[in-house]
Amino acid sequence: MVATLNNLSPWAARRKARAQKGQSPIFEKAIFRSPDEIRNSMPVEGIVTTAIHFQKDDSPGEAKKIELQGKLKGLNTGAFLASRWEKPN
Repeated sequence: MVATLNNLSPWAARRKARAQKGQSPIFEKAIFRSPDEIRNSMPVEGIVTTAIHFQKDDSPGEAKKIELQGKLKGLNTGAFLASRWEKPN
């Protein structure tokens, strides 16, 4: 199992921008990966999903709707990226 901030998400873009301005030193050397980068990092087929398509300023009700739309559309831009691989039997 691997989890990271998705390089394709607005959340990662904000953190990178803040790091470049010296406002978030913890993210200066952080490396965020895209779903394809994670998927291609292993020699076996895996499952890669994203979540958190809403923004931090969205109301809880709106966030729930945005998240559902992101899942239904199969968007790969959710802030949180989770991956799982299983050893072949």
